[in-house]
Amino acid sequence: AWVGNDLPVQRILPLFGDREEDCFPVEDKTGKITGLLSMGNLRAVIGEEGIGGIIVAEDIKTPLEFVHPNENLHRALTKFLRTKYTAIPVMDEQNDNKVLGFLTYRDLINAYDEALIQWSTDN
Repeated sequence: AWVGNDLPVQRILPLFGDREEDCFPVEDKTGKITGLLSMGNLRAVIGEEGIGGIIVAEDIKTPLEFVHPNENLHRALTKFLRTKYTAIPVMDEQNDNKVLGFLTYRDLINAYDEALIQWSTDN
């Protein structure tokens, strides 16, 4: 599920309820992904009384951060550390507007562990 850039904060919060990922791609009216909306950004404004209908996704989104399927673990880790997200979209290499899925921080750490184990048994 994506979030329209004009969706009010009060309608965004319920979307996070059933997701492991803590971010949603934000898209404009043409369907172009223009950024990410994280639970952290949302938390920063939900305590402000009366603004739930005034602030929209466009106001609190962050720049689009993503990985491609063949990106190495180090580059992906760097993006996680920079954004503090628990999941980052995986985008198609031919179309940076096509989300293939999400890479979670947990999956990345598991892949790092497996790579280290493989490296240590090979050496």
